[in-house]
Amino acid sequence: MPLALGLLGDAVRGVIVETGLGGAQPGAPAPYIAASHALFESPDSFQKAFHAHAAEIHGDVPNYTDIAPVVQLGNVSVATLMADAKIISNFTNALAHTELDDPVKPLAWVHPSER
Repeated sequence: MPLALGLLGDAVRGVIVETGLGGAQPGAPAPYIAASHALFESPDSFQKAFHAHAAEIHGDVPNYTDIAPVVQLGNVSVATLMADAKIISNFTNALAHTELDDPVKPLAWVHPSER
């Protein structure tokens, strides 16, 4: 992931990496070992940044896993962390919040304790 982030550069507005802990039922295995979410201003900014370095990024994947990655493009419609979340300071500095009808217009995010 460090290589990919370096290659994607300023096009990346934020990153979330999560490790699967379990499934919906107690004791059930996680459906995914891990997931990473790279946030961009728009699908076009992702396409431009990624395709310029696609071969190198794909070539780095075996350094982390032998599982074929699943890729999905999406739109973040809600992103909220509670005030006591341990990553709140990193999250608020990295994540670009956008309106549903205008995916490239940034919105201000205010910490709940400052409302």
